[in-house]
Amino acid sequence: MSYGNYGDGGFMADSSSQQNADAGGGKKRSGERGMLPVTIKQIIAAQQEGEEGCKVDGREANQVTFVGQIVNVKDSSVTQAYEVEDSTGRVEVLMWIDNDESEEQVQKRSQWVPGAYVRVVGSVRPKQNEPNVKSVNAFHIRKVEDFNEITYHLLDSVHAHLYNTQGPKDSLPPAGSSNFASPGKPSVGPGQGPAGGAAAGAGAAVAAFSAPGGAGGSLQDMVVKAFEELMGGDSGVAVADITGYCCKNMGRDIPKSAVMKIVEQMCIDGMCYSTIDEEHYSKI
Repeated sequence: MSYGNYGDGGFMADSSSQQNADAGGGKKRSGERGMLPVTIKQIIAAQQEGEEGCKVDGREANQVTFVGQIVNVKDSSVTQAYEVEDSTGRVEVLMWIDNDESEEQVQKRSQWVPGAYVRVVGSVRPKQNEPNVKSVNAFHIRKVEDFNEITYHLLDSVHAHLYNTQGPKDSLPPAGSSNFASPGKPSVGPGQGPAGGAAAGAGAAVAAFSAPGGAGGSLQDMVVKAFEELMGGDSGVAVADITGYCCKNMGRDIPKSAVMKIVEQMCIDGMCYSTIDEEHYSKI
């Protein structure tokens, strides 16, 4: 599994990193496909659910991303432990060392020193020998080069918190303004802008995600209903079938691309996941 782009800084875990993370904290559940931007304070306050899961703002959040400054590093033969703070709190970040890691990875790791700002992607776990204390098993660490990313991540975390605690806004943002398509996937990453094309693509996703759907409600609601009524078997539901369901029940033609954007957003939010291919999905 390759890294999935998160703006300019976040990533899904690759297979080797995931294996290391599993060795340290159990298998990642299939439902945790989304990645939640958080502050360290939210990690510390997360509601633990056994050894394999936690909730932030009532949402399952086994995979989180945050930005902070390294204040201390402890080395061992198989791991490196980083103490990271972000002005809201401190947390231990545990990174497993791969004996077969490339020279490029060794070079990157040499940059993770006290004083450096880094973006961390990982899973929240109880700290070893201290079950009431949270720690993070890191899948990926990257040094922050553009310090706008620090402010950007804070805004993304605030948006995700409001989205998960108060629900999505009913209306679209003003035309031409920056916006976030959904928590966990910013529409404009650090260093990007309208000319880069990312904002325009995400704006279309927002429009498709929340556009009014007439008598049948919003298109998003209709896609969710399609999942509930068409689900069956391990292969899930084909996007083409979901599109047909929406067209029939909303009384108008719905582009498959619009349905696909909503399904992709649902995957990011941890509501569904792909099954046999990129055209079939199952709702969690």
